[in-house]
Amino acid sequence: LAATANGTFSTWAYASTGTLDSLNHNLIEADQVSATVAS
Repeated sequence: LAATANGTFSTWAYASTGTLDSLNHNLIEADQVSATVAS
């Protein structure tokens, strides 16, 4: 689940902004969401 969410969010972040800062931010968000769903 985490890998899928990361792939989705990283693709969305990059396509939407094209910046590494936003990419990293969204990867962190995806990790938090995945952890919540998993638990």
